[in-house]
Amino acid sequence: MGEFQHIEHKKKRLFLQHYSDCGEVKASAQAAGIGRTTHYGWLDNDPEYKAAFEVAEDNFRNVLEAVARRKAIEEAHPTMLIFLLKGEYPEKYAERQKVEQSGSMELEHSHTDNLKDLTDEELETLDRILDRAAAGNGQHTHA
Repeated sequence: MGEFQHIEHKKKRLFLQHYSDCGEVKASAQAAGIGRTTHYGWLDNDPEYKAAFEVAEDNFRNVLEAVARRKAIEEAHPTMLIFLLKGEYPEKYAERQKVEQSGSMELEHSHTDNLKDLTDEELETLDRILDRAAAGNGQHTHA
């Protein structure tokens, strides 16, 4: 691939080109004649290489998607087709529906009377549940 020609270091360029096709660090390191730790060192110390590696990762995701599409369509692979539909149209094919509640919820007095019978541990658990529920609604947690 010509997109890594700006990478002057030959082994870095070879690694990136190979990774774009296979998506495997070990195989790409072997193809470039380096150890895997060398690749990780480049990621940590070379911003240009890190940016180029992100391009290589994206290239490989495109390869995977092309293979998945081909399998789904040409081989009538139902599982692959389901995954592609869920990815392309999550609003239509999502497994779970998001349920949102707006406004406040009121507890009837009879339920709150039962709180006095809870242990400290049960009250703490209830408090955590209420905090999570409030955070999910964008509300501040209670004190």
